[in-house]
Amino acid sequence: MSTAKTIFIALPFAAFAFAEAWTAEPIHFVKRSWDDASKKVVETDTAITEYTVLSGNFEKKKDTVKADTWYVVKGTVTRLSVFAPPGASGNLIICDGATLKGQIAINEGSTLNIYGQEHDSGKIQAESVELVTAPENLGGAMESPVDGTVSLAAIGGGWDGGNMGTLVIHGGSIIAHSEKPLNAEFVAGIGGGRNGNGGSVTIYGGTVKAYGGKDAAGIGSAEQLNGVKHGGTLTVYGGTVEAHGGKHGAGIGGGQDASGSKVTIYGGTVKAYGGTDAAGIGSGEKFAPGPSINGGSLTVYGGDVFTDGTGWGAGIGGGEDSDGADVKIYGGKVVAWAGADAGKKNGSAIGSEDGDGHYGKLYIADGLRVWAGQSAESTSLFPYETRVPACRWRPYARIESDPRVQQVNTDAGNILKKSAVSDDVRIREGKLDAVGSIGRHADRWFDLQGRKLNGKPTDKGKYLHNGKVEVVK
Repeated sequence: MSTAKTIFIALPFAAFAFAEAWTAEPIHFVKRSWDDASKKVVETDTAITEYTVLSGNFEKKKDTVKADTWYVVKGTVTRLSVFAPPGASGNLIICDGATLKGQIAINEGSTLNIYGQEHDSGKIQAESVELVTAPENLGGAMESPVDGTVSLAAIGGGWDGGNMGTLVIHGGSIIAHSEKPLNAEFVAGIGGGRNGNGGSVTIYGGTVKAYGGKDAAGIGSAEQLNGVKHGGTLTVYGGTVEAHGGKHGAGIGGGQDASGSKVTIYGGTVKAYGGTDAAGIGSGEKFAPGPSINGGSLTVYGGDVFTDGTGWGAGIGGGEDSDGADVKIYGGKVVAWAGADAGKKNGSAIGSEDGDGHYGKLYIADGLRVWAGQSAESTSLFPYETRVPACRWRPYARIESDPRVQQVNTDAGNILKKSAVSDDVRIREGKLDAVGSIGRHADRWFDLQGRKLNGKPTDKGKYLHNGKVEVVK
């Protein structure tokens, strides 16, 4: 038998009722976690018997998440906002076949965990909103500008300096829109409200799509208006993630004039598309005068990653006039496209737009190979330019494991011997290890900057010959 009570909350813009129910009927959901030993996401069927059911369609209603409380969505539910105030740690279960429509506010200091069920067919359709109301009506977490409006990300923080809190996604199908004309502008799809930093986002499974508003990231920060903003952190263990930056905002990372995120990918599929002159993963466009910004960091241990910058934005790294990112790739597959302007590819697949800033750092682990070139159809294993990320000025790059690459020791140090048929390069801690190949192409010479030479050099010095350092006297 279940019991229920109805509570009325008075708000300045309306008064609504919602049912808070405790029931013995169990609700099952899937909890996901990362098993470091097997390098896989582990699923656990879990059940609860005490929870609150959200129901009904109330487009002007706001439900406030209480600390350590479970909320369940069945059927189709519409809310103006589901609000997690600072200090709250709530849990939301989207049942298979159910849909929750409305903004989800997760402000700095609060945490929301989202779970799906067995088939991950429950949906969240979140949209950014702009309200004309006093800040205390939204939990007192935001400062209201002069005009009395608050702009909230589809999922995340609100105005002003509306930093996002912590979001953990275990499953479900989630789409966050902040790009539509009637939505609040200048806020991330998932991340900061206007002038707000991105939060801490962890994804274990499900499907997540995020679309940033004008000058904001798909997942990350909003536009920077005062002080240097950043995209927060994103950790992906599994599932499918797709992020589109708004105009001048990165797909994943910073909005306009904001630095990128700290992104770590262990598995799953991640696709990121930058807005105008912004990186796919990295920073937004640097537009206003002030402190420099950078592309943050990207570390990939596994999974399938695709990034596409726009205009002068790098695939991974800096938007226009921004510094690059700290990129480390240990496994998985990474494909990066630089942006194009008037049909011409600009900048770098990995790096930054031009020589005005720092290119960033690139580390590629042993056993991985890198193809780079003008397009996916015309690539070659690239040479490395000293102190410049390997994909600098190469609009396309593909990095993935290759079992043909084997490591050996030589007098020259840690040099790689390859059985490939094309020129190859290995980069360790930002330093050139080896260039060249053996087998069909057995007599190739390069200088120490990775530039191919026409036969054996005549000038004295050290060179790379068939994967080994040789001295020409």
